[in-house]
This record gives sequence, C-alpha cells and structure tokens, in this order.
Amino acid sequence: MADPIPPSPAGKPRGAQPPRAPSPARWITLLVMLAGLATSEYWMAHAKRDAVISYSSFYRDVAEKKVGSVDFDRRDLRGQFSTAQTIAGKSVTAFETSKVAILDKLSKDHERSVEEVVGCREVLGIVYLQATELFPLTESTIRGLHHTLLSFYPAARFHAGGYKSGPNQVVSVNHDTGERRVMLDPTPPGPQTEAAMRDLVQWYNQAIREHAWPLLVATEFVFRFLAIHPFQDGNGRLGRALFLLALMQGDDLDFALVIRFISIDRQIERHRPLYYSVLHQASGGRFHEDPRRYHYDGLAAFFLKMLEHALADIAILRRRYAALQRLSESAVTVLACFRSTPERRLKVADLVTETGLVRRTVQNALVSLTDGGLLQRLGAGPATRYQLIF
Repeated sequence: MADPIPPSPAGKPRGAQPPRAPSPARWITLLVMLAGLATSEYWMAHAKRDAVISYSSFYRDVAEKKVGSVDFDRRDLRGQFSTAQTIAGKSVTAFETSKVAILDKLSKDHERSVEEVVGCREVLGIVYLQATELFPLTESTIRGLHHTLLSFYPAARFHAGGYKSGPNQVVSVNHDTGERRVMLDPTPPGPQTEAAMRDLVQWYNQAIREHAWPLLVATEFVFRFLAIHPFQDGNGRLGRALFLLALMQGDDLDFALVIRFISIDRQIERHRPLYYSVLHQASGGRFHEDPRRYHYDGLAAFFLKMLEHALADIAILRRRYAALQRLSESAVTVLACFRSTPERRLKVADLVTETGLVRRTVQNALVSLTDGGLLQRLGAGPATRYQLIF
C-alpha cells in the first residue's frame, strides 16, 4: 500500500503528470474500489497518488475539450443548465421520464410543483454564484438555503429554515399495488438531529479540502444529510443542491469548473427509482450515529454514473446553443412563448395568437426550433402540439 497522500493546499488543483484519458468504466471500477474502504478518512489514507493525478488530469481535459472549446456567455449557459436541472425535476413528459417517475409526479399537486421549481431555481442560483463565499459551510447557511427553497410555497413556509419538529420518515409508494415501504427512518426531531447536523458540518469542512476525491466527500456528505433528514420538508431537493455545492467547494478547481456547466441533478431525476433504491441499500433504511456503518460504494458509483451521463449531455447542449445562435427573429419570438411556462403544449393557432405572426411564419419557425432540438412535436394533424425540450 502506498504512503498516504498529503492534503493539497486549499484551492490548488492536484496533478503534475501529463494528462491521461481514463475511460468512464475505469472510473467506476476505481471508485467502487475506494468506496468500499468504509469512511472518507480511510479513503484519504489509502488512495493511490497516480489515481489522484489521473483524476485531476481527466477533469482538466474535460474542462478544456468539452467546455473551453465553446464560445458562449456563461450567464446564458448557466441559465440553460439551471432550467434543465429544476424544470426537469418537477415537470412531466413521457419523453424524459420513466413510468414510475411520471406517476409519482402526477400524484403531486401541480401548483406545488411550480412553486418547488421556483424555490429550486433560487437555491441553485445561490449555490452556483456563491459556492466559494459559502465556505466554510455552516448550519446557518444550510438553514438559509432551506428557507429560500420553501419560501415560494405558502403551505410550507412554517417549516422554512427550521429543523423538523416531528417525525419525517421517507416512504416509497408502489403506484401499481399501493404498497408503502419505509425507505428511511431518520433521526428523531430535537437534540439528536441538532447534534448530528453539528457533527456533519464540522466533518465536512475539514474533509472537503483535505480529501483527494471531492466526489467521495460529496457522496458521504449528502447521504449523511439525507439520513439525518433534518427538515420537515424539502430534504431531497436541498440535498441535491448541497451535493453540487460540495463538488464546487473541493480543492480540485478543474472539477469545480466542470460542475457549473453540467446537469447532474437532471440525471438523478431521470434515474430516481434507482436513486431511492441505492439510498436505501446504503443504510438499510435507518440512521446510524456512527457513519462507518453506512455503505457508500453503491451510491458513489451511482453519482459517478450520473456525472458520466451529464458530461455526455454537453454535446447535446452545445448543439442547442449553436441552434439558438442561428435562429431568426421570428423563431426567437415563438420560442419565447414556451420559456415562461415550459410545461405548456401549444398549437400553431395558439402561437399565432400570442405572437401576432402570420401562420406560415410560425410554421417555419417551428420547423427551425424542432430541427434544432429546442422543441418537440407531439401528435399529428390538427391535434399537433409543441413543447419545450428541457
């Protein structure tokens, strides 16, 4: 076993060897090997130096080839990624979700889903723009993010920013059979939750800057947060935001850069049934005071797979961005009809009324938007409708 790797200075990327290009399969194998070692401190002591060098070089290569080759305004692209993360998380389209996810979404009140989207967008905006300033992380920061998350949903404002006051088990419902299954029995409200959060934040602030693998620290951090389930509502949404925050607060600057331009949250939503299953397997459905009793390997491999999918999406988003630059003025006008309410499915007649454009111009614009991968066409003939792709 090689000597332990000394922590790198905060803010300094690791790696001094020529860049390597490991395959995603290698990363999954390596991650599972490391994750099986039990705790982040143990991973830190036994990770191989060449693996860390390869890891940093890999993401530096990704940053240069996947992101650096595109000429764009980052603020515009950040908005596209934010929309992809949050809107995809709460809107139902057969195009992007599995049957289980669709049924689960349909069981929720539509008005609430819109309010949740707004809250998620606000939290993600804070995380993306202030990740550096939010370190070291504090309980007050976490509670503030939670307050923002729920502040747009009147029914939940009573719980916004405060730790839970009652039991909040995580329950999964089989929509085919009606069977209810307890996925997680978290900490009871009160002193135990407060102590667990205090310990978690203290551990995180040290581990995220000392550990060679930010993804592993983020995995343990978000799982322990979810196992505590400190808030009455919104733990899952906030947990995913904290996962992104952790990835951006690590000392691998190349990794932190890439995270700002990919939509991991969208990938998690696409694979939500598997995500819940992996979460349950990691703890057996129970909170443990000793974090070494959790099994993080499956969850870490899951997150790495979601990262791989999100990186692959960059090619799609590059094509969409290029298509946006080529749009005519009339096509931009038509596209604007969808952006404020992306769940809408509009007919040609609806768009003619909203834009004031002639029918032929609207039809030509729709051809450009569908060919560019910005809109999807649903149905045929007089019943044809169009919807934003996100």
